[in-house]
Amino acid sequence: MSERSFIEARSIDYVPLKERHGKVWHLWPVWFVGDAHLATIATGAVGIALGGNLLWTTIAVLIGSALGTFFMAFHSTQGPQLGLPQMIQSRPQFGYVGALLVWGVALVTYIGFNAFNQLLAADTLTTLWGYDRNTTMPIVAIIAALLAVVGYDWIHRIQRILAFILIAGLAVMTFAVATSAHTLGDALKGAHLFIGVSAADCVKPSDILGMADTPAIFAMANPDPEIRPELVAQTLASKPYIMATGRSDYPNQINNVLGFPFLFRGALDCGARTINLEMKMAAARTLADLARLPVPASVCKIYQQNLAFGPGYIIPKPFDERLFLEIPVAVAKAAMKSGAAPADALNLDIYRRQLVERNRGRLITAKP
Repeated sequence: MSERSFIEARSIDYVPLKERHGKVWHLWPVWFVGDAHLATIATGAVGIALGGNLLWTTIAVLIGSALGTFFMAFHSTQGPQLGLPQMIQSRPQFGYVGALLVWGVALVTYIGFNAFNQLLAADTLTTLWGYDRNTTMPIVAIIAALLAVVGYDWIHRIQRILAFILIAGLAVMTFAVATSAHTLGDALKGAHLFIGVSAADCVKPSDILGMADTPAIFAMANPDPEIRPELVAQTLASKPYIMATGRSDYPNQINNVLGFPFLFRGALDCGARTINLEMKMAAARTLADLARLPVPASVCKIYQQNLAFGPGYIIPKPFDERLFLEIPVAVAKAAMKSGAAPADALNLDIYRRQLVERNRGRLITAKP
């Protein structure tokens, strides 16, 4: 940045010593806040996920961070004679063609990185304040452009503040998830709900014995669940419980076929520009409401069962024709109310009648 202007005048070119300002320690908050995101947090959990213990995973993370920091710091403090920008260094190292290759890769990377950050920031504003993404995206773009042009020093100031806030937040989250549980059985002690989307037969009968009264066990790994319903019934005996899987040959099949066709139907029919949380919640609540209503005789006939809300029937069946009617209407209503679609996109009474007519052509009649 020039001495007499707030407009950023430097890019990757050499910055004269008289224009350099700030302190060495001002560099770490920028790198820390820029790198402390979901990807790096997930990378730090790789050791644990692969079966390593906390001690050696922590040592590996610290050594990796120290080595990375050392070489980055060494490169950035070579002095005015050797501390040339990366682009300039690549010319003697790789020639002009090689420099263009580096430039092209860097350009694609930066565009993708900034596009991702802009989308993430816009979605955050949408979630917090309820504005449509088409409104929040330009706001974020304008703020980013202003900061890039006139706010270089402001970026450093804000990053220093955010660095300490982020450290405090990470510390709180670390202590919040700290647990003495070392096995799945330990984690399930006293638990009211188990949701499994992992691997077959990873839950032992002894694990579920320690769960709370009337536990809900959603073992949804396919094709084989984390624990089979027969084994749960044998283990819990007369103890009341709720069991669900992702399979159609067991009661309470949890399957996306119950949601996404009808969620998309409502979103498309009302011209929604996105599928937001309100629309998803509307679909989920409609499923819950339908499960509590009397089941149509046609559905009972298809499945050859007398279905009624209870431990063996907590969610509608995929062939329930009411799904095609109720979920799209609820989703469209939520989309218009939340701003994901124009407020006058559909007349819901007319839309419901249209769905009834469509539904007549797709009803499945079970053979006696």
